[in-house]
Parts: sequence; structure tokens; C-alpha cells
Amino acid sequence: MPQDLKDWLPENHIIHFIIDAVEAVSANVSFHLNKRGSGSKQFNPEMMMELLIYSYCTKRFSSYAIEKATYTDIPTMYITAMEHPDHNTINNFRKNNREAFKKVFTQLLLLAQTTGLMKKIGTISVDGTKIHANASKHKAVSYKYAKEQIEKYEKEVDEILKEAEKIDNTENDVNLPEEIAVREKRISILKNAVKQMEETQKEIYEHEKEEYERKMKEREEKSDDDNSPTDGKTKSRGKKTKEPENKVDDKAQVNFTDSESRIMKFGNSNNFEQSYNLQAAVDTDSKMIVGTYPTQKCNDKAELKNCVESVPEELEKEENVFVCADTGYFSSSLIEETEKEHPDVKVICATEREPHGKTVKQIFEKLPERLPEEKSGETMSKEKMRTRLKTQEGQKIYSKRKTTVEPVFGIIKRVMGFRQFLMRGLENIGIEWDLVTISYNVSRMYALKNLSPAKM
Repeated sequence: MPQDLKDWLPENHIIHFIIDAVEAVSANVSFHLNKRGSGSKQFNPEMMMELLIYSYCTKRFSSYAIEKATYTDIPTMYITAMEHPDHNTINNFRKNNREAFKKVFTQLLLLAQTTGLMKKIGTISVDGTKIHANASKHKAVSYKYAKEQIEKYEKEVDEILKEAEKIDNTENDVNLPEEIAVREKRISILKNAVKQMEETQKEIYEHEKEEYERKMKEREEKSDDDNSPTDGKTKSRGKKTKEPENKVDDKAQVNFTDSESRIMKFGNSNNFEQSYNLQAAVDTDSKMIVGTYPTQKCNDKAELKNCVESVPEELEKEENVFVCADTGYFSSSLIEETEKEHPDVKVICATEREPHGKTVKQIFEKLPERLPEEKSGETMSKEKMRTRLKTQEGQKIYSKRKTTVEPVFGIIKRVMGFRQFLMRGLENIGIEWDLVTISYNVSRMYALKNLSPAKM
């Protein structure tokens, strides 16, 4: 048997690339350490980072599975130099280094640009994917049911107190304080759930109200610009915009196992699961994830600006950066705000779902070559976005969206096998998602490195 585990691994094994990459970026990263030196044995943070990246690349997400691999898997034993951090040590390192993981994410992208694996960012595609929370949808309660149960338990407490006054409780073994405490605890939990649903609705209402006021303003401006004669009976065309209500839907739910997760619809199916919405911005050329974060929102309507701002400022960018998004992101106010705050960004976003392929009319339609010149301060509208898309340049940029970001989610779910979070709560699942995206990027860098210049 070889005396060195390195002799058991091929020269081009990904493990060597992971070790080199982590060593290259770790000088700029501060990992969490127990400086008192008390407690369990401490391990080199670089080694722990390498261990997590390789484990996530090879479908090992549980700290128990990672610990076991330190005894049975040769590449894992090579990383740890035959040492065996236990599952608690692995889990604590993962939970205590969120900021360090974010720094590693950024430093790896800078390394990719420095080594030529990724060019300056010119076009990115944004999208979201749903991933299961570590909670069952059957452990959720609806707004209507929660309020009914609160009323029920409050009545029971009153009845217990009234009944206790009528009878001599010394003749039976009923523990009144305990019976009341059980119901008051349930009331407290349910009231907290109701409060959470009301706060979520308030956030949704504020966004919908902003959109409604904007649409009404656009309609008024359009009406003022229309100088055509009218007898006062002419009706405005199109569906009347309904004013939003600040009212919680009776079917709105909150989960008791992971209260920060939400029931979300998966794709075009009628399948609803307890999940989180994970956002990602992917570089069109390199297919690397350059921006990412988790959200509780069930759709992508309010996420465009956040997704653009999740791309680290340190990365080199072209003078103009195009951002491609599907119709789920279209919000005229948010697109306008994004482009106003980021003058180097131009959004190319679908305004509605279109059938696959071209119609006969589209085949013979002659489109302008370049994107239209637009006046600064001009308001965003569906018509304005359609004009951008109805150019050869706009269609060329947008056509790459589907082949950029969707395959990335496919690789994460099918190849890496990451389909459900192990941790609970938005902050904790953010840590897991950071590790997933770091591991994906390292795998992608490794693949790009091994491509011939012709293929690159």
C-alpha cells in the first residue's frame, strides 16, 4: 500500500484544485476561531473549508455523512490528513462562519477573473428556484384556523376559571394551573403565527400599493396626452386596475417547524411544498454564479434590484452590464429604480409569456439592429421594454438567458443532489446556500480550467 495518500489520487483530481483554490483565497478571509483554546480540538480552518466544499461537490451535506467520509473516502482522508473532525465540530464551523463563506465566494470569483477563467462581467441572467425547507407542509396552520383556535382556547380558559369557582377542587385531582398553562401556551404560539402572517401581508400590501399608484399615474398621464375629441362617454381600454387590500388571506399559512419557510408553488405544476426561494445571478459567458441570496417571497416580482445588488462590487465589469430576466421579474417601477441607481445596468426583461418558436410574421419581420436610444429620466413601461426586446441586439442578449441560469439550477439539484435544506431559519439556510454556490463555482472553475482554449 502507498505510504502517501496522494499516490492514490489522479493528478487531475478535483481535490487538488479545491486545495489550491482555498489556499489562494484564504489569506483574505478571517475564519471564526476559539481563541481561548478551550473545548474540543480545533482544526485548521482552511482544511475545514476544503472539507465542506469537497463534501458538497460530492452530495454529502449532513455533518454525520461528512464525519463518516473522513474514515472511508480517500479524497476526504487526504484533505483531513487522516484526522477526524466529528459532526459537532463540522456543524459548528459551518454555523459560525457565514461572513467568511461570503468572503470566500467573492474571493473565488476574483481568482477566476485573475486567472482568466472568467472575463469581465458583461451580461448576467437572474432567476430563482424553490428548494425544500426542513419542514413538512402538514405542520402549518392557516390564518383563519389559527384565529378560530385562539378564540376556542380563550373560551376554554374562561370556562375552566368559572367552573373552578363553582366546585370544590379539593375533591378531585385536576391541576388547574397546568390546564390553564397548556392552553395559554397554545394561544401564545398561535398569536405569534397570526402576527407573523399579518406582518408578511403588510409588506406585500405596501409593494402592491406602490405598483397600483404607479399604474394609475401612468394611466392619468396617458389620458392627459390624448388630445383626440371625446364626447365624455369613451371608456378607457384594458382591464381596470384593482386597488389592493391590506387584508390577510384566510388561506395564508405559517409553519411551526420552520416558521420562516413558506408554502410555494413548484414551477408550472400544481405541487405546493414548504420551501425557500433561492435567487441567483449567473454570468452568461462562464456560467458561474456571481450573485446569490435566499428569500421567503413566493415569487420573483420584487427581487430584480436585490439580485443585481448581490453581485460583489469588487468584480470587474464591462462599461454596460445587461441583466436578463423572465416575465416573473417584470415590475416597471423596480426596473426603473434599478437602472436609476445603477447607471451601468440595462435590463432586458420579458413582459409576458410567449410561445416557443417564431410565427410566420416574426420570421419575415425586419427588426432594428441596436437597442433604441432612450432619453434619461424616461419612465419605464411595458411598451418601452417591448421596444428593447424587438431589436436584434435585445433578442440576441435575451436568447441566452434560458441556457445560462436554468442549467445551473439543474446541476445543483441533479448533479450535486442538493434538493432540501438541513438547517432551519432564513439565516441558517443562507449559510447552506452559500456553501452550495461556492461548491458549484469551484466545480465550474475546475471544468473551465480543463477545457481546451478552443472550447473556452
